[in-house]
Amino acid sequence: MTSGAAKRCGAVAFLCISSVAGTATAVEVKEVGDETLTLDVTNTAIGNYLFDNRNASAGLTPPSTIVDDHYGEFINHLNAQLFYWRFRVGVRIDGYAYGGLPDDEDFQKIAKERLPDGSGVDRYEYENAFRRELHTRFRNTIYPTKINVGYTAPGVDITFGDFYAQLGRGIVLSVRKIDELAQDTTIRGFKASFKKSFDDASLSVTALAGQANPLRVDDQSGRQLTGDGSPLFFGFPEADDFTFYSFDQQGNAGYTTVPARPSYLEDTIYGLSVEAGPKQILFGAHASLLKRKSYSDSFARCERTGQTNCGALFPTFVTNNVSRLHELIMTASGSIRVPNIFDHGDLYAEAAVQYNGDGRAKGLDENGEVDHVEDLTGYGVYVTGTIRGGPVTVTLEGKHYRSILPLAGNINADGAADPTFAAPEFDTVTYNQPPNADTFYQEPIGSPNVCITGGRARTDYRMTNTVTAYAWLGYFVSESEVNANNTQCDTDDPTAETHTIDAASGGEMVFDEGKSHFTAWVGGRNTVRAEPVEAVNLGGESDVFYREGYVRYDIAKHLAGDFTLVSQGFHRHRYEPTLSPNWWNEGENYLALRWAPYFSFIFGFEYLGRRGCSADSDTGTCFYFNGGVQFKSANKDSIAEMIFDTVNLFVGQRRGAIRCVAGVCRPFPPFEGAKLELTSRF
Repeated sequence: MTSGAAKRCGAVAFLCISSVAGTATAVEVKEVGDETLTLDVTNTAIGNYLFDNRNASAGLTPPSTIVDDHYGEFINHLNAQLFYWRFRVGVRIDGYAYGGLPDDEDFQKIAKERLPDGSGVDRYEYENAFRRELHTRFRNTIYPTKINVGYTAPGVDITFGDFYAQLGRGIVLSVRKIDELAQDTTIRGFKASFKKSFDDASLSVTALAGQANPLRVDDQSGRQLTGDGSPLFFGFPEADDFTFYSFDQQGNAGYTTVPARPSYLEDTIYGLSVEAGPKQILFGAHASLLKRKSYSDSFARCERTGQTNCGALFPTFVTNNVSRLHELIMTASGSIRVPNIFDHGDLYAEAAVQYNGDGRAKGLDENGEVDHVEDLTGYGVYVTGTIRGGPVTVTLEGKHYRSILPLAGNINADGAADPTFAAPEFDTVTYNQPPNADTFYQEPIGSPNVCITGGRARTDYRMTNTVTAYAWLGYFVSESEVNANNTQCDTDDPTAETHTIDAASGGEMVFDEGKSHFTAWVGGRNTVRAEPVEAVNLGGESDVFYREGYVRYDIAKHLAGDFTLVSQGFHRHRYEPTLSPNWWNEGENYLALRWAPYFSFIFGFEYLGRRGCSADSDTGTCFYFNGGVQFKSANKDSIAEMIFDTVNLFVGQRRGAIRCVAGVCRPFPPFEGAKLELTSRF
């Protein structure tokens, strides 16, 4: 058996065993040194088989749109938590196994079908493009994702290992888990929190240090993220050399090997937060320092001397992302929080400054000295408050950010520049999240928050105890929405300045003694440039940058007994001239029959009327249908109920889309196939 085959068998064996590991390890022992020893185990096993997701067109299409069809995968997430007295120990182990992927023979067959003789395209290079795509995707992997040891006592919490952290409202630091986006970034190191309450005052201090630990495998795409090596991480995926088919200058066939390069250079993060004051008003000071590992100076000198394998010796990532052009970023802020203003409101304000130093090497100047990207300093202010009076609540949010950059992970995300070792699916990994003051589901274009001024006002009016009406209006001016690289917030070019109006209104009604509810709202968004430009898709000048109208709803109607009918979804009518000359429609609508607490039967219908799929010839729209069943055990009285705590079966199609949660967005590829997910809790 080859070493590769042995690894594959080992991966499958582990996944099969870990999916039932909880039955053997669930333990609760009382009176162990006058305390109770508890071990909680949660295991999620996911089996997928994917058919053709319709994201590839005829002809010479990128291999990424072909290799994601007709394969199977098994994903397992095992979490174990041990609690004893004030101590806790946690570990998460992830495993991935894949089957049915194309091999060299399939590459040759695909290349021959799509590149007939006389096409003028190098068939061997097209085959190698498939090898490059799969070099960092669908790799059988097992590794200890998260590990932590902690101690908790009244007013004290100490953690060694992996932890989440947020300082202030996220401008300074925000490292957290977002299940809906399949993101789970932690910091691995040390974190200590101290809280003390006095008669009329309080004090809290948090200090942390460590290295960022994003997930190393993306569940959605199967892409693997490989690090450069750190003593804090062990058993993690490592980059492999890449071998491909080639010809020498005499036309002789052979193989060429490119040395391995990591796709992630570990980021070191330090943070400190202090909040203190009387109960009427709390003052805060927050600071973070992000230090990126860098070989850019050595890489520039290596290339200047004409050495080979500079990228392997001194890994440096090609990037157009301005937030990755500095190796040292310091962010500090001061905050004021007033939790209660005469029983009629509250207030929070935070002002921050950010310094980007140690710019990356741009190359060597005429004297042979390293030329670096210039330093950059920015600042930001965020204010939010609520006013309450009788049935009316008014919420106000405002922000003014000038050159506030995302703390982007030090990741090789440019798949075009480096198709062999890049991990573009991890481009969204960041370690801060400035408050958005915008709708939580809005998809950003460019990097609008880098240079932006604006805010939003929302009014809620409680008509009765069960009926509420609400409306909001937002207005924003951004200099970085059109040009994400405008980090200096330069306003000399009015065509790069956008003005946005976002408005919506809706209501919520609860009835059937709280068993039913109806929530719906209609809204729109209009973004224009300060001056019109020649529109690529319109054949003339236009100031329109983006427009949208939408309807969103969430309805639950109790039928009888344990049965409830639930419907959720949205319809969007969108227009973005840089993407399409025409308006397009897209939406998602789901209908479910819920039999509490055991079953839910779900039917879904989605549609997309824009490029990116194989559209219906008559309507120009792609349609997606799916169905699913969810089972949830009501008790934990038996082993069977523990093993089958939650079972989800999904069969059908989902459109590819950018999905957002609380201002954080990431693209999801289209899906067509079957998915079975089993969650066991012990």
